[in-house]
Amino acid sequence: MIFPNPDAGMRTQGPVEVKSPWGNRNKLRGWWRVLAVPRRRRLQRQLAFVLGSGDRLAALTDGQLDALLIETRRALRSAGARSGMQGAIGFRPQALALLAETAFRQLGLRAERNQLLAALAMADGQVVELAACGGKTLAIALAAVLGAWAGRVCHVLAASELLAARHTADMTPLFARCGVGVTALTSATPPHRSATLPHIIEPRTIE
Repeated sequence: MIFPNPDAGMRTQGPVEVKSPWGNRNKLRGWWRVLAVPRRRRLQRQLAFVLGSGDRLAALTDGQLDALLIETRRALRSAGARSGMQGAIGFRPQALALLAETAFRQLGLRAERNQLLAALAMADGQVVELAACGGKTLAIALAAVLGAWAGRVCHVLAASELLAARHTADMTPLFARCGVGVTALTSATPPHRSATLPHIIEPRTIE
């Protein structure tokens, strides 16, 4: 399901009248906005938790952080196995807060508010658009780890083989510390591995 960007200029004048949305475009836009409100509010609450956890996690030693990574990864996997992706929702804020701190320690990159929100939204199955130089690589890497921890097969498509290889190399320190394996599939990958998707980065959880 695709939810419009609230800043994309699609604004409905006056109160939204929720009827059959298929009659005309204006009503359709308003209808999608109504449906998106609860999800946006939940994402904002999750984002507030992530942002509020930064100082506490920054004070942890590497050993304490690694122990929490393992504990959270197993909890997320267990919740996903029991109840599917809905069961994993409650663990996402804690998991993303840990991943953001891990990304800073492993990559030297501090995830910004928009990147954290994008990662949460992608993990929730939403379509996300970030501006040029908006930190898409890190946001997607964080979402990929969340997906892998929840037991999902996660494919990240890149625009070219060069980008696939470069992003894999750049993000491998993050994936490795999070217990997630990653493979860049290119034209040089054996056919039984690449199948029909030549430019994908494939994270997978390592237990």
